[in-house]
Amino acid sequence: MSKSVNTNNWKCKLLMLSGKEDPEWTADAAFAKEVLDYCQNAGPWEQDWEIPSILGYNGVVFYNTKTTITAFRSQMQIKTDDKVEIKTDLGRGLEIMVLKNAPEEFKGIALQQLTRDFD
Repeated sequence: MSKSVNTNNWKCKLLMLSGKEDPEWTADAAFAKEVLDYCQNAGPWEQDWEIPSILGYNGVVFYNTKTTITAFRSQMQIKTDDKVEIKTDLGRGLEIMVLKNAPEEFKGIALQQLTRDFD
């Protein structure tokens, strides 16, 4: 992941897989910088199992037109046009950051996820 990534035009999304549109909002530049710094410093993924797809909450996405970062159950996937990098979301830090950053209209959904099945 490039250190010179632009902090403008980033969005956050909760992956709810509920049949309704996933909650989504625009991230401000300060939050975008915090997320990008966190991702830059994250260690490599060292697990040998795949995260199963389940109905309901399936993590968070932080994205713009060039990069998509998905976090769920301690795994972070960073996709760009030319590569996919898998990193460890230690303590589910990125996932928690995005959930805590949810706007008021999505706070209830986000807080519900924070109190459910976190390690």
